Amino acid sequence: MLWGTLLLWLHLGSLALGGAATFGIPVVMMRAAREPAPEKASFGKAVESLSKVGMVAIALIVLTGVALVLAGPGGLAGMGLWFWIKMLLVVLFIGNVLYSRANGLRARAGDSAAMALAPKLGLAGMALLLAIVGAAVLAFG
Repeated sequence: MLWGTLLLWLHLGSLALGGAATFGIPVVMMRAAREPAPEKASFGKAVESLSKVGMVAIALIVLTGVALVLAGPGGLAGMGLWFWIKMLLVVLFIGNVLYSRANGLRARAGDSAAMALAPKLGLAGMALLLAIVGAAVLAFG
């Protein structure tokens, strides 16, 4: 019981950190777009820090999520449709994060198409994270 509670706490805490990165990065980037060139570098450092936090959060969410499911009654076999929808959304979210990181590198190198795509990827990440939480509520609520 104690281990399950600790795992759930770590899982939800990691979700909060991942949410901070998911919602924080687009906000910082929108603010940076309005700043003069000399100030943009400090915003880039903030985005990189949030990105690192987000990557650690994703790893912890996946590890603790697997542990929680396997430790639960019925394991994977006991999971319903909403769980599998949530898992599909998680895969799409991780793909969005990885693509966003690669796109960010191109944008920092001066690729104007990548710069234009970044806000759309940020909005997609936000929408996917909200959909994951919604599917989790339906799967486990």
